[in-house]
Amino acid sequence: ANKPPTKFLTYNNQIPGPTIIAHSGHESIIRFNNKMGSLLPKTFSPCTGNRTGRPFSVHLHGSASLPVYDGWAEDETCYGETKEYVYPNNRPAYCWYHDHALHLTANNAYLGLAGLYLISSKIKDGGCGEPWNLEDIEE
Repeated sequence: ANKPPTKFLTYNNQIPGPTIIAHSGHESIIRFNNKMGSLLPKTFSPCTGNRTGRPFSVHLHGSASLPVYDGWAEDETCYGETKEYVYPNNRPAYCWYHDHALHLTANNAYLGLAGLYLISSKIKDGGCGEPWNLEDIEE
């Protein structure tokens, strides 16, 4: 039967989102760019002013974050905006991140905006020194 394709929201075109592996004791900076310009039908958008699109707010479970990086519900990043999240990675932990936008938390997470975040003390030092760029793709 001809059924319409299932719509998903993704980080970097992946479901679940990319597994981020961080080194314990080394701060991570992760940059999220919102490229979700359209809203699914019957979706409320808390974006205000000239801000549009489907907002997100990334919340990390399992590791302490400073309030500005906690991903609380009203801290939305709207279409065309970028937010950097800084995580201290104080101790080894098995964490996960997901969208936490006001009135859209469950819907956005069910549609794919979630991923794993692992903090390990067994990773060798090194890396590019650049922040991760996790981009939401259009619906």
